[in-house]
Amino acid sequence: MITRSKTLDLISRYSIPKGTLAVLANVSQPYVSNFCSGRNLPPSAEDRIHNAAIDIANFIEHVRGFGFSPDLTNGSELAGWISRWKQRDSQAAVCG
Repeated sequence: MITRSKTLDLISRYSIPKGTLAVLANVSQPYVSNFCSGRNLPPSAEDRIHNAAIDIANFIEHVRGFGFSPDLTNGSELAGWISRWKQRDSQAAVCG
């Protein structure tokens, strides 16, 4: 399990906007702010924030490999890109 400090490190290192993280984690932006301030949240919300931060960081690293930088300000659009990337990745793993 990823720790809060590791998640906060990803948020900081990749400059992930709280609003974008909230969209991808499917939580309200105040939840993300409270998480970043060290307040306790329901475990399911914390898990979604952790997982969204990991997905965003992994996607950023993936597209940087091609010389691109994703727009992190549009959470809905980024969610679509990450979803398509993960689907393609899982299909490639199945097809080998």
